[in-house]
Amino acid sequence: MRMSTTLDFSSRKEYVWYRMYLDALSEADPARMGLRICEAEGILLARQRALGLANDHFEERQALAATLMALGALRSCLRRAYYVKTA
Repeated sequence: MRMSTTLDFSSRKEYVWYRMYLDALSEADPARMGLRICEAEGILLARQRALGLANDHFEERQALAATLMALGALRSCLRRAYYVKTA
């Protein structure tokens, strides 16, 4: 029997912290987007700490990690756009 190596995060929308991620992702004002990213990261990191290293919640921990990486990429794009605009 072969195991799948892809992760299905379709259930992410069930997590409370996912709304914060969507708010950051959909913010149209670049000045406010940075704040939304920070807020979302704080909520996600708090949830990661709450889950700890318990053996359950594997899918949520994976989804949290992937979402934090996505927020980091969004922050990087925002910084690049700011530097290009001010240069």
